[in-house]
Amino acid sequence: MKLTLGTAALLASLVTGPALAADMAARMPVKAPPLAPVPALSWTGSYFGVNVGYGWGRQRTEFNAGFGGLGFGAEERQDVDGVFGGVQGGFNWQVGQFVLGIENDIQFSGQEGDTLYSLGLGFPGGPVGPTLAANHELRWFGTSRSRLGVTTWNNQMLFYVTGGAAYGQVRSTYDLGVGGFPVASLDTKNTRFGWTVGGGMEWAMAPNWSIKAEYLYLDLGREEASVAFLGTPALALESRFTDHIARIGANYRFPIGGGAPVMARY
Repeated sequence: MKLTLGTAALLASLVTGPALAADMAARMPVKAPPLAPVPALSWTGSYFGVNVGYGWGRQRTEFNAGFGGLGFGAEERQDVDGVFGGVQGGFNWQVGQFVLGIENDIQFSGQEGDTLYSLGLGFPGGPVGPTLAANHELRWFGTSRSRLGVTTWNNQMLFYVTGGAAYGQVRSTYDLGVGGFPVASLDTKNTRFGWTVGGGMEWAMAPNWSIKAEYLYLDLGREEASVAFLGTPALALESRFTDHIARIGANYRFPIGGGAPVMARY
């Protein structure tokens, strides 16, 4: 059988055509699927939570006593330490990486300290001579603060500084005794106002939950009191209470909107 040149070319194209087409399809680039946006966490919104911590307080009291032309002065310093716990609530506004907020909290405190002083005064101390038993308690306290922070780690970690007003109730009792028997006592209880400053960090572990650690320094200001004897001032006291507190807490948040979307990679 004789094949013409044209017939041979036609047969060759029929055999090789499908193979070339399959090869071109295999080598044709395929466009990757687009990155899907994932809603980002937002710090904007209100929150409420609980906390627990420990406080290292200090009560400083100056005494000035005088009667009948005689007088003396003394100073007492007492540590007032203990556990506290309470609740907090606030609101945050997020602009870019920055977060501005306000927070209020109230704490029930077990901070307490007491000391038995031997007054001397020319008498032997101990159970025979005069003694002064002093006890101080921080019964509760609270703060009203502003917060300013910056977010990191994909907007989940917030580092912040904070400061504002502080208030709390301090109770002090003094019992004067001689030979183990009570002679006189003084009980003062008042609500004091001052200021606070500190800082902390908060981690958004879920869209609605966060945990935090915080340090605050509190200064509840100075308080004055006096005791009169036969209508004449006989004892003046001036006291100041300061506190260092460290606490951890958890917040349930009610976020509003969201930040810039995060592109999920596959």
